[in-house]
Amino acid sequence: METIKITKTNHRESIKYLTSELTKIIDKNKILINNISTNGNLASVLQDDLLYSIDFEKIDKNDRKSYLCQVGVFYNLPLNVDTLQSWTINEIHLKKDEEIIQTVEIEDKNDFLI
Repeated sequence: METIKITKTNHRESIKYLTSELTKIIDKNKILINNISTNGNLASVLQDDLLYSIDFEKIDKNDRKSYLCQVGVFYNLPLNVDTLQSWTINEIHLKKDEEIIQTVEIEDKNDFLI
């Protein structure tokens, strides 16, 4: 498990730091992963960044996994909300299909993001 510690003193800088560190971790695992899942709270934080987009052509409308809801694309990977993951569990899962390859814990002591 890797940890990203948010130490910035405002919301915008915290988002920039989070996405910068997360993309470094994704790059280290890029060939092993094909999707990202997290709770609704962290997904909404990632949606505030320029690396996020909604690409309706990449959203699998036939995916019937009832606990995952694809909400867009982050850093060219499908971003899913895991409806079973509590909003108090601040983890982002980098996955290959259903297998978790890497878990990234987010620590935000100043509560700027979460």
